[in-house]
Amino acid sequence: MDTFWALDLSDPDAEWQCLGPPPQPSRILPVFVAQNGALYLFSGCELFAKRDGADGRRFLTDGYRYTH
Repeated sequence: MDTFWALDLSDPDAEWQCLGPPPQPSRILPVFVAQNGALYLFSGCELFAKRDGADGRRFLTDGYRYTH
């Protein structure tokens, strides 16, 4: 899935809200943390095909903070 979703748990009538796409590149094994009303996304691995056709991993060092 290429979107972030949010739900206000303090509101029993709240509905899920789409927050848009996450940053590129696509990643596996990210670290997500929710703290003080913000969502943090750090690191992970980008998968890619090597020249010989084998799977490769590029370790990511970026980080993002989201607030709504």
